Amino acid sequence: MKKALTYFLVALTISLLGCDSNNEQGIRDSREDFMIGFKKALTDNNIPFTVDDEGYVRYSKDNKEAVEQIKRQVDQRRATEIGSKFNDALSTNYFRKLLDENGIRYRTESRDDGEWTYWNPASKEQQEELEMKVITHAFEHQKQRSMESHE
Repeated sequence: MKKALTYFLVALTISLLGCDSNNEQGIRDSREDFMIGFKKALTDNNIPFTVDDEGYVRYSKDNKEAVEQIKRQVDQRRATEIGSKFNDALSTNYFRKLLDENGIRYRTESRDDGEWTYWNPASKEQQEELEMKVITHAFEHQKQRSMESHE
């Protein structure tokens, strides 16, 4: 009986430490937007990973340093991003087109108060310039529609 109990305890210990035996580590965060950005960054950096049933992103310990660096970058990017929201879909789409044309990465979020675009401007001047282009575009579009309705 003692021998069976010993085998059971050894088996239990091995199963509890199983994560170490297969050379994997995992990260899980309650912020869904962080996890989406984190998985995208892992993919962009060719770091293989899996997602288990509990939502942990599992990766090889061999990639630990690179994964930690990516995690810090995603956190930092999220901490410095700003949100821009416009009152109409035309302006929102135009703004995202401007971001794409300027090679600026962004993420979108649909909230109760509308569609938000989160991005990291290089400077306050760049933020103001791009947002002003959207306002000018919307004004010109409204002016065009007004002229067409008077014809």
